[in-house]
Amino acid sequence: MVKEISAHEAKKLLQDKNIVVIDVRSLEEWEEQHLPKAILVSNEDDFKEKILPLDKEKQYVLFCRSGHRSHYVAEMMEDLGFEKVVNVKGDVFG
Repeated sequence: MVKEISAHEAKKLLQDKNIVVIDVRSLEEWEEQHLPKAILVSNEDDFKEKILPLDKEKQYVLFCRSGHRSHYVAEMMEDLGFEKVVNVKGDVFG
């Protein structure tokens, strides 16, 4: 089950340099504004291809605009054996 955190909680986590941030918004949303250390995983068809090479031992924070797309990718990551995955509910830019 994917752990959900608030945007406020995410901002605290994002201060940790070991956290890997995955942005699941569209390319247009990314170009408008993004977190400097975030990895863009925006095309649903490529999610698995982009996720498989990632280190399963690291901790991941996923977000999108609403939390739905990132929740979907977080579930996929858990199905692939990633254990340290959290999804942000809310706007990390607010």
